[in-house]
Amino acid sequence: MGNGYKYDAFISYRHAELDKFVAETLHRKLESYKISKKVLSNGRTSRSKIERVFRDKDELPITNNLEDPIIKALSESEYLIVICTPRLKESIWCKKEIETFIQMHGRDKIFAVLAEGEPHESFPEEILYREEKVPHPDGTETTRLVPAEPLAADVRGKSKKEILKAMDVELLRLLAPMLGVDFDDLRQRHRERKFRRIITATVAAAVLCLGIGVASSIAAYHINKQKEQIEAQSAEIQAQAAEIEAQSETLATQNEQLLNNQAENLAEESLRYLEAGDREKAIELSLSALTEYEGIPMPYTPEAQYALTESIHLYDAFARIKPRYQIIMPAQIEEYMLSPDKELVLCRDVIGNVGIWDLDTSHLIMSLSHEKDNLSLTPHSVAFDSDHCITYITEDNELVKYSFWAEEEMCRIQLQSGGTVIPQKEGIYTVVCDYSNICMLKVAGDEAEELGNLQPSEGYTFTGDVYITKVDDWSKLCYVERKQEDIDDILSENKDMTDYCRIHIYDLFSGKEEAVISVNFDGINTMTFDENYMYYAASNYEINSEDRLVKYDMLNNEVVWDVPIDTYVTDICLSGKNGDALLAVGSLEAFLIDENTGEQRSRIDFANTAISTSAINEDFFEILTQKSEYGQYRVDSDMYVVYDDYFEVNYDTIVGCDNIKSGYIVQGLNDNKLTYYELSNGEDIDLYEREFNSEGIGSVADYDDDTAQTLNPGKANLVDTVLYSDDKKIVFISYTDKTVEIYNRIDKTLLATLYDVDYELDVYYGKDDKGNTYVGSYIYGYILDEEYNVIARPEKLRGVDFDADLLIVEIGGDQYGCIPIYSLDQVISKGKVELKKLEKSKY
Repeated sequence: MGNGYKYDAFISYRHAELDKFVAETLHRKLESYKISKKVLSNGRTSRSKIERVFRDKDELPITNNLEDPIIKALSESEYLIVICTPRLKESIWCKKEIETFIQMHGRDKIFAVLAEGEPHESFPEEILYREEKVPHPDGTETTRLVPAEPLAADVRGKSKKEILKAMDVELLRLLAPMLGVDFDDLRQRHRERKFRRIITATVAAAVLCLGIGVASSIAAYHINKQKEQIEAQSAEIQAQAAEIEAQSETLATQNEQLLNNQAENLAEESLRYLEAGDREKAIELSLSALTEYEGIPMPYTPEAQYALTESIHLYDAFARIKPRYQIIMPAQIEEYMLSPDKELVLCRDVIGNVGIWDLDTSHLIMSLSHEKDNLSLTPHSVAFDSDHCITYITEDNELVKYSFWAEEEMCRIQLQSGGTVIPQKEGIYTVVCDYSNICMLKVAGDEAEELGNLQPSEGYTFTGDVYITKVDDWSKLCYVERKQEDIDDILSENKDMTDYCRIHIYDLFSGKEEAVISVNFDGINTMTFDENYMYYAASNYEINSEDRLVKYDMLNNEVVWDVPIDTYVTDICLSGKNGDALLAVGSLEAFLIDENTGEQRSRIDFANTAISTSAINEDFFEILTQKSEYGQYRVDSDMYVVYDDYFEVNYDTIVGCDNIKSGYIVQGLNDNKLTYYELSNGEDIDLYEREFNSEGIGSVADYDDDTAQTLNPGKANLVDTVLYSDDKKIVFISYTDKTVEIYNRIDKTLLATLYDVDYELDVYYGKDDKGNTYVGSYIYGYILDEEYNVIARPEKLRGVDFDADLLIVEIGGDQYGCIPIYSLDQVISKGKVELKKLEKSKY
């Protein structure tokens, strides 16, 4: 063979009935496929067919080494094709074949063919993961498994007939890289072959009909008595044929209109899903509208192209926080938590399923279930122990440490009782607590040791407020206990509130209690830690709604300040290492507090309940409320600004939100989904450092211009701006009702109407060689096709480089970026890639 290999491919499979059927069929189809002359003529490949494919005929005995013929065949094969079913993982022989091929040729030339089951059930670990070396500060290295993305074909079906049908298309997905051509080229040629077969059959039928007509004419010639009758019948047939042709044209027109309507409806539905935060469904529908839906080819519509560009965030430029993907659990999510490095999220639903996702890739890393893994169903019974391990409690009250990267149990220890897992963000200590017992454990690597148990002081009970923090690099356990005596009895007898609540600080290394803080209030609302300091809010809610905020020095065991505050504090948000302020957050208000003195500096009021507060840096706090109100508070100017459309939250009611390294995790009320949001930008955006004209080449009308009055006098009182093209032939009239009318100014015809245009159009950039028009506003630009339909909405458009086919966008400050102007084929290709990524986020 010209490529130096004896075999084009080696097929590895388990010798079960279905696996064997798929392998044999695929073998036959690969060796019988011939590439069309049209594809060969484009010069991308000189290979017209697959020459030889190796497939072992019988299951060989399992040995420590592969037999020489198999090793030789693997070494002489350019590609490895693995038939994947749930049975494949049971075959040690197949595992050896995959490992041997990886050693010889690497992973890039392995193709997975999914014949049965789901990918996580059927794909072997050797395909799903690759090894990666992780260097450590001490110079050592460890190896971890990271997800890999093999090229895969899906031939699953309920019957062999369905499998054969699926294989017709999926075969091309394997052939394309093997032959060195594009998948779309092969698929197009495949469709053309089918079309030629249909045409051939049609022509044959026409020839047959013509033969019948000729025979009839000859018969008419010889049978003179029937001449007049035949002529009459012929005229009738011609009339019927003309009627049928007219009906066919009508049906074709109707069918075309129905398909157009279907494509437009799919695009509209796609945008509705996008508005709800479900990008995966939005991309799926808009792709269907541009390609085929339920096997039926769809006509092109500009609405579908616009929906796809919006769904894949193609022309975004850091102007909005938008949903990137959703994490979906089988049932309503009861709790979620972030890993210590905030790169992973763990979700637990109400029926006991647990999943862990990589937030950067959106891939599901691990899943546990109540039935399979004997999980406890109590809240907070599972938590991160470190970045790569979790601890969870079983129904038998065993604490299990599990490494989800290595996919193995590290250790297991029997507890006296279950409860809540309180892991340390970094270190070796873990605590399990309930209201009557705190169990302290030292869990390091694959070893676990119970350090002891704490019980409440006499007459007290634990409140459940338990934390592990570090003070001067020493691990401390902080917990709260409260008197068992009912608060109503204390009030009725006018008893002293002294010591009603107490905060204990316990050193986990020495096993000694270091301090007991008396809190003369009926409850601790919230508590947070920063380096050597503890901040907590306490309330006498049942007595007189008195509230206090306290800063405590845990290194010297002394109160730094203790101040009253006029709200029931639910969260304490610190501004960071360089900041000197904190935000004490209540339900409908927050107070800016001087971190050094406790002095109240200002107050912020919210329209509804605050759900999440975080510090962007020492100068800015950001707040998200229950009803999706997003605001930023600037410390130096004492200004709180609400941004209505900056954070595109897709929930009516929010119950949870966390700020992570590159975005936000948001949970809606009674939902089985978490949505990941990020400040969105196009993936191909680069810096643009050349000079350009940001003012465009058109012009905005003077104040006394009467063009709008002339063209549409009924809406003249709603005019916002009037924008002309460079030749003054086209005029864009923006109205305050968020519509834009586009007119031919010469003959005064209305060319198009745009809806939901948030900002008035005030810049005209020109037309490209395809007839597309580019206009802009303060936030959005618009790309319009030849009929002035919107096909894309780039953010912060500031110019167009028509020579280089680039959009110039503002990316912050005085910096500008450039984004390629994508063709329709490129948009579709990017949509398919993004959809494939999102499909891996399912539980």
